[in-house]
Amino acid sequence: MGKYYPLERYLFLQQTGTVALTFSRIGEIIHDSLPPAAHAYRAWWANNIKGHVHAAAWLNAGYKVETVDLERGVVTFAKLGGGAPPFPVSEASGTPSRQQKHDGYGKSVLRAAVGPRFSAYGTTITYDTSQARIDGTVDAMIAVEIESRANKQVRGAILDLLMHPYSKRLLVLIPSGLVSTWSTRASTFYRDL
Repeated sequence: MGKYYPLERYLFLQQTGTVALTFSRIGEIIHDSLPPAAHAYRAWWANNIKGHVHAAAWLNAGYKVETVDLERGVVTFAKLGGGAPPFPVSEASGTPSRQQKHDGYGKSVLRAAVGPRFSAYGTTITYDTSQARIDGTVDAMIAVEIESRANKQVRGAILDLLMHPYSKRLLVLIPSGLVSTWSTRASTFYRDL
């Protein structure tokens, strides 16, 4: 579970269109203080997780930063049109890759099934000279991998799951045709961010 997962969960459970939080309240929610950059630089609050993993917390919860008042230490989040994005935003290009589409679809299915218990923050561990990264966790105790491509990628996903220390593992296999029919909708969501 990532440092900012409690913020994602908090925002996910909100029923309002906007949520204003002080920086100290966010610190209480995440059980840690925000880094100095959050207090000093507006760029820290960018709605883009490329280089800003903390932004995934509000984007995955279906919110974006609307305003930031660095002097007062207050940020206002506004609900994204259409709810949570179907997949975490990670590329500045504005166009999701095929991998992002199928991962995003799987993550949206998991979010619909278990709600805020699913965290899209996958951890990476190193073994020998390789790395194993999972796509997320459920309740911080079930490792999750999502795959829809060739057998080689499915084997890799299984190995990633096996290498992580979680006692429970979930492999979500998505038929590739399902992702293709869904991709137009995903692209629309992505552009609207």
